[in-house]
Amino acid sequence: MAQQFDSRMVERVAARIDSPAAAGAPAAQVATVAAITGHCFPVWTRFAGGKGVATAAGGMLALFPVVFPLSFLAGTGAAAL
Repeated sequence: MAQQFDSRMVERVAARIDSPAAAGAPAAQVATVAAITGHCFPVWTRFAGGKGVATAAGGMLALFPVVFPLSFLAGTGAAAL
């Protein structure tokens, strides 16, 4: 069962990384901005106070998988100061 779980996880990660290329970069960027906006201003709380940091990190990871680790390290380093 562990091998089956691992192969599914690899397929999901590969699909997520390839998704901007499949949909086109502009469409993926628009979708990422819409998701971040939706998490920052949720309709259910009458557009008051959401948290979009994790959504922004996930969007950046999907759109820029090579740059994300460097950006993440720089951001956590700056936050530690």
